[in-house]
Amino acid sequence: MIRSPQVSVIMAVYNMRDTVALTLKSVLSQTFSDFVLCIIDDGSTDGTSQVIAAVRDPRIRFFQQPNKGRSLARNYLVSLCAGKILAFLDGDDVWDCHHLAEGIATFQRTGADVVYALTRVIDEKGATIGSLEEWQQTKAAQPLLPSLLEGNFLTYSSVLVKRQALPSLNPFDRLLEPAEDWDLWLRMAALGCRFACTSQQTIFYRWRDTNWLPGYQRRMAEAGMRVLGKFRREQHMPRWLLRHWGRGWLNQVNMLVSYGGTKRLSPSVFHRIFQAHMPLGVYVGEPCFWKILAKWVAGVPAVRVARRICRGALPMRKQAAPLPGILIVIRSFLGNGGTEHMARRISGVLAKEGLPVTVMAGGQRPSCLPASIPYVRILDCQRRGLGTLLFTLSLTVSLYCRRRQYDVIQTFFFGHATAVCTLAGHLLGKKVACRIEGAGDTGDVCRLRRMRGGRIVGRVLSSLDLVFAPSSRAVRELEAYGFSGRRVRLVPNGIEDRFTQTSSLSQAEWRQRLGYGDAVVLLYVGRLSQEKGVDVLVEAYRLLDLPLASILVMLGDGPLRDWIQTQTTHLPSDRRVELPGYVEDPEPFYRASTLFVLPSRTEGLSLALLEAMACGLPVVGTRVSGTEDAIAHGVNGLLVPPEDPAALADAIHTLAMSPQMMRKMGEMNRALAKERYTLSLMVREYIRQYTHILSCPASRA
Repeated sequence: MIRSPQVSVIMAVYNMRDTVALTLKSVLSQTFSDFVLCIIDDGSTDGTSQVIAAVRDPRIRFFQQPNKGRSLARNYLVSLCAGKILAFLDGDDVWDCHHLAEGIATFQRTGADVVYALTRVIDEKGATIGSLEEWQQTKAAQPLLPSLLEGNFLTYSSVLVKRQALPSLNPFDRLLEPAEDWDLWLRMAALGCRFACTSQQTIFYRWRDTNWLPGYQRRMAEAGMRVLGKFRREQHMPRWLLRHWGRGWLNQVNMLVSYGGTKRLSPSVFHRIFQAHMPLGVYVGEPCFWKILAKWVAGVPAVRVARRICRGALPMRKQAAPLPGILIVIRSFLGNGGTEHMARRISGVLAKEGLPVTVMAGGQRPSCLPASIPYVRILDCQRRGLGTLLFTLSLTVSLYCRRRQYDVIQTFFFGHATAVCTLAGHLLGKKVACRIEGAGDTGDVCRLRRMRGGRIVGRVLSSLDLVFAPSSRAVRELEAYGFSGRRVRLVPNGIEDRFTQTSSLSQAEWRQRLGYGDAVVLLYVGRLSQEKGVDVLVEAYRLLDLPLASILVMLGDGPLRDWIQTQTTHLPSDRRVELPGYVEDPEPFYRASTLFVLPSRTEGLSLALLEAMACGLPVVGTRVSGTEDAIAHGVNGLLVPPEDPAALADAIHTLAMSPQMMRKMGEMNRALAKERYTLSLMVREYIRQYTHILSCPASRA
């Protein structure tokens, strides 16, 4: 038997060569160190075992066996490992570095038998596509067994279990794959085991493209029905609990029907439903029953043909749709803010992709806008109230006069201009999309709540056809405010491709040009203002104790510039602060710096952060919207709480004194930026969404 520390991490893998290295790294970087990692390769054929064998760490125990299925592989490890606590992990998921520490603390605080962590969902490339936090927290506040019967809200990799609480040494039933973990949680809940939820999101659950395939969803639904069928056979349920069981059963049938389990008029649909043998009142009282019935009726061939005829959807030949015309609307194209930069860049890339683009904005035509893009100047003035009225009237007239030149109106952030475009879109039959800036106190939703007449404006904006959000927290704020989830799309910001390209000069040559020598160069790029946390950065720099000479370079301008100069006049001789002001091209500073610092109190998804990542810089940032999506703590950067100078100084010190860690994080950041955060990827997703909403019938709420 393996002699194990307090925690045994159970990890069964099969053909996960592309993801297992990152998974291993996330485990070995845990702040809680009293664990052993037990891995079994279940007959992989893609070289997964070679990737695992290349990782040398005394805490790893590696086994191999012919392919027998993941349940038997997991049971084998459970029988071998002797840790008092078992932590489960899939070979494609990722842990935050505090996952085990949070789990152990929750065990000690609650005395629970099972602890599960809040979960964030990522795609195959590691980009955040959603979060289960609100759903899991809602379920955690309800009685556990009824909630679990309605559906499995515990991701496998988020669960830690006391070994003594397991119902057997072979806890996973191979006949119930791929829902064998749901069966285990249900059995433990029925035995009276206490479940507790951690307070932090510490698990990144990877949702693969194959998970969307109808075949996989049907297998999940079939397995879920087997799990519930087994539970009903083995457990006595009172009538009140039977209702929750029935909801879970109907949910599985609904999934089966939704993904083509029953395509033709057949008694099998109702056979699946009434197979549960529940009282008729349980069926009739559940909305899910009526959804299934509606889908079944809609699947009748005669009904399908009638619906298509009524919609005029029987053309002789499908014509290729022309490229949509895009109208970019923004209050001003001038200025150095992130919104203005993004609007200019999006316009240029859309035009390069061949779409007819027109720009409509106040002020003079910017020199950086390509000459091929038509520019319509909207009347505006700087006087408050009068300027908004003049801009609104001029915008309304211009939208009508040029209505034949565009199909989609693209606006930026929530405000009166976007509201006017939304109303105009209703009247003119145009689609309207808006790109918001971020979340938190300075985000679009909070700005909307503080705005005079914000409630009315919000009602208008709720009928937008499409809202692009740069971060997962912004998506949650939009949905909490009342925006329909099917209108909201998570599309991260993108940067120019030149930042992801290898520089012709070495870092030493860039440093020589800028006069930095061998000093540790900390770089901040952004507005010098309160919401950016530059005051926290200055205080952290004063607390920083490095044995090497250091330079804090703060690119940008803003209201706190004079204050920063005053606060940094009496620093020691081996430390200094440089304020070059606004720089049109910050690339030389990225190339010459040691690490990038982003101390923001609130963010969307900082372009400066993405540019720094693309240039290969490690990052120290705060846990705010956007930054927490791009940076995984301990993996490709370090995250600290906002407004904590001491924690920020400690994180900077940790990175600055670890050249090997900085190099690895920098390489990972460069690869991530190239894969996820380029402007071309962002705009292609915009075009895909434009095409989608234009192909859909008008359905504004």
